[in-house]
Amino acid sequence: MYISMSVLWEELSKNFSLAPLCSGHLYGRNLSGAALFTSGASDLPDPHTVYITEARRLPAHWKSDSHVSLIVVGSPAENYFDQADIEYFCVNDKRFSAIFNYVLQIFQKYYSFDNSIKRHLLNGDSPESLCDLIEDFLQVPFIVFDESLRLQYISPNASGLLEWENDMFSGRKVMPTEFVNQLSLVFTEKARCFVGSAVLLQDDRLPYNLITTMNGRDNYIIAAFETARKFTHGIVQLIDYIHEYILLSFQNLEHDAPDSRSLPSIILSMLEGVKFSTEDLKNLLSNIGWQITDCCCCIVIYPLDDQKTERYNYLNPFCLKLENQFHDCIAIPYKGQIVAIVNLDKAGCSVYDIPHSISFLIRDGLLKAGISFKYWSFETTPIYYQQACYAYEMGQVYNPNIWCYIFEDYALYHFIHYGSSRLPPRHLCHPALVELHGYDKANGTDLLKTLEAYVQNNCNAATAAGALYIHRNTFYQRMSKIRELVNLNLDDPNVRLYLLISTELIRMYYYELENGFHFPHE
Repeated sequence: MYISMSVLWEELSKNFSLAPLCSGHLYGRNLSGAALFTSGASDLPDPHTVYITEARRLPAHWKSDSHVSLIVVGSPAENYFDQADIEYFCVNDKRFSAIFNYVLQIFQKYYSFDNSIKRHLLNGDSPESLCDLIEDFLQVPFIVFDESLRLQYISPNASGLLEWENDMFSGRKVMPTEFVNQLSLVFTEKARCFVGSAVLLQDDRLPYNLITTMNGRDNYIIAAFETARKFTHGIVQLIDYIHEYILLSFQNLEHDAPDSRSLPSIILSMLEGVKFSTEDLKNLLSNIGWQITDCCCCIVIYPLDDQKTERYNYLNPFCLKLENQFHDCIAIPYKGQIVAIVNLDKAGCSVYDIPHSISFLIRDGLLKAGISFKYWSFETTPIYYQQACYAYEMGQVYNPNIWCYIFEDYALYHFIHYGSSRLPPRHLCHPALVELHGYDKANGTDLLKTLEAYVQNNCNAATAAGALYIHRNTFYQRMSKIRELVNLNLDDPNVRLYLLISTELIRMYYYELENGFHFPHE
């Protein structure tokens, strides 16, 4: 394991009086051992060795042009190292042997720590035990959280530092919303001097100074809090070092335990094309009180400012806000977007309520949203994810000045552009027809046929009633029930055109079923 002069300075300062570390450049973790400095040696100094010498044994003039890491016992002459490429500090103590032995012990201590970490990984020990080992060594309280801000590890000394919130789906503690908002803001404004993946954040808006690895690339993020141990550049270097091992440990856990799947991870897999059995989905949904036939809709949210995702996934805090907005909602980052599945039955709202519910959130976050049709089979979530994406795409073309786009408002435009080449025909139908079909099936009525006849006969009630061989009053009663069940503006010619196209799409769908023929689509 390589350590830095900053780490050596901090360790030695526990037992000796030191002058500040002097260097024109911080070289990072580049040291693996210590040796005595000999002024008459002809060999070039080893860049991975820190040399230790007494000030009185230094040559009259420093002659080496190579970089040297040096610990000086005593004080050299003023300006002695001014022209040298050297990183050094002075120890104000005369016990040279004690200092030299202590430096060797420091290297042995970190070498043993490094071996312990690697043994944990090789033995397949849990990430929690690895984190406990690290916390015991560093004496720094820290947490590990994932992309969705769900806590994967809290060190014993960190458990009382913040008031953690709870995630209703996984049961895990999650980062407090207000803390995440401030952390995101401070990170965006002040995260400049990174050491690898780690950066020290110091700001009055945060309850603690902290070191974090929010680089926007990793699935697991560390946040270490400054309490008893004051943070130095050396601590930032150590957090960067252990970050790679913690990341590897949690990733190994994912690979070794495929059965411990959460619903968010299942949704992400579904969006990537992975198929799951109906029984698996039923069992998973039942764990959170959902059913596979619950009425849901998909929201896809896009950031307007791509700069916010360069170093830190700015969308993560918004996921928590969105889940808090609805009683039953799963929101997850996906490819620079937020994908949210809202259970409309459990949340007690309709798809038309969603734009109003999220309007302030997305405007404040400089975001835009596409919203799918509502749907009644969780297995079709990937199709309705595409719908939400296409709603955003069409909305940006035809109405770029608003914040939310419902696919129902742009489905006709989408059909004019692409026909049924991007979505299966039955998923392009007006949702009112799908809802009426379900009502007819459950109640033995003919509302869908009634609406079809009305639209196909130019909204002439008498002609439509005649086509159905029913009395005009019966027809009016059915139309009244249709208006009660579904949200339709039949005075809008575009709505009537869309309904007419949808009736033909339904015919196409049943033709496919009856004849075993599938119309081509991507």
